[in-house]
Order: sequence, then structure tokens, then C-alpha cells
Amino acid sequence: MTENSLSQVLATAWNALAAQKLPAAIVGGLALAFWKHPRSTRDIDLLIIASGQQVKGLIQALEPVGFHLRNEHSIRLGQTDLFQFKYTPEGESLEIHLDLLVANGDFTKKAVARSVVIPGANPPLRVLCCEDLILMKLLSARIIDLADATRLLELNDFNRIQLERQAAEL
Repeated sequence: MTENSLSQVLATAWNALAAQKLPAAIVGGLALAFWKHPRSTRDIDLLIIASGQQVKGLIQALEPVGFHLRNEHSIRLGQTDLFQFKYTPEGESLEIHLDLLVANGDFTKKAVARSVVIPGANPPLRVLCCEDLILMKLLSARIIDLADATRLLELNDFNRIQLERQAAEL
């Protein structure tokens, strides 16, 4: 898998989201790179705001462009429902995974609303603000996510008051 393949798959998925007019933001490993902490990732993670019918429409929109559900049902993860897809770029043998996290709680919905535009990205992409990415990593509580949160805190200027307020709310 090349960086170009990951970018191509991200653009394909993002365009399908845009066609459905669903607010979304990049989370996970790709978001880390935007906030000065690049690390290897094997998938694309997108946080979206969508209702049940909108999710069905999105799944139907992703299938014709090459995405296939990996599981018949979503997986509940705290304030999100996870839909996992696989995609094999043309001319490649390794599949790329797309994780769609559907925002169900107030925090995740507000996080998408507070996301920032990635300058110069084509198509125009959004990524969680640093504070929200840190909190999502802390909420996950996996060792790698806790390490990611620590690095984000070390490498970035962020709104400490906002971070502390949101952490207290959670």
C-alpha cells in the first residue's frame, strides 16, 4: 500500500460522503499526521454525523465505487457506531480498510462541527481539532491511543481551557 493509494481511497470515500451531504471529519492515524504526529496506519477513519436512513444511503453510495462492508452489522463503540469497509485500489492486491464512525453522542457531533479544513486538500477535507482528537484518543483508552494523546499534547499548541472543560463534561 502506498501513500498515494491511501490518498486515493480517502478522496473516493470523502466524495461519496460529500454527495450524501453528510458532515464528516478525519480521525485516527491520518488526523495524527495533520497534528504533527505522523505514524503508520493501515486504515482510514472518518467520523460522520448521520441518521439511520442516511447511513443506509451512504453504504449504498460507497458500494458502486468499490467499498464493501466487512461486517453485516455495526459495532457499538461508546458514542459511535462503527461500520467497517474494505477497498482494493485498482492494480493493487492489498485492501485498505475504511472505518466509518457514526457520531451518536453530543461530544462526537460537536467534534465534527468543530473540525478544521485541511489547507490545500483536494477534495476539501476536514480533520478533528487537536483538542477533540486528544479526547477521542483518551476515551479509547487503548495503549497506542494513550501514547498518541501524549504526543499530541507535547507537539501542539492547543486550547488548554477548552480541553479541560470538555474533559470534565465527558
